[in-house]
Amino acid sequence: MKRIKRRIEYLLENNWSTNNQNIQVNVLGHNVNLQGTVDSSYQKEEATRLVWNEPDVWSVNNELVVELPNKRSSNVLSQTFDHFNQSSFLLRLPLVKT
Repeated sequence: MKRIKRRIEYLLENNWSTNNQNIQVNVLGHNVNLQGTVDSSYQKEEATRLVWNEPDVWSVNNELVVELPNKRSSNVLSQTFDHFNQSSFLLRLPLVKT
């Protein structure tokens, strides 16, 4: 089943959403187990989809963990807060008397 493992690793490494991720592929018979970390739920789902597209795969156990990189998540948060701190818009709602 090394052939299945090599094909899956090739697909994961050459897909724009799953390359550069920490994904380990283990194959036992026609059953594939994915372990490691990815940056998003989309990447986790895409890895499963890629594996299922292989004709010799009968089952997929996806144990990938979605883990945001600390640097990227902190940058996104700081950029969001900076945007709100620098913006000067004011939300005005009409007053309704009852």
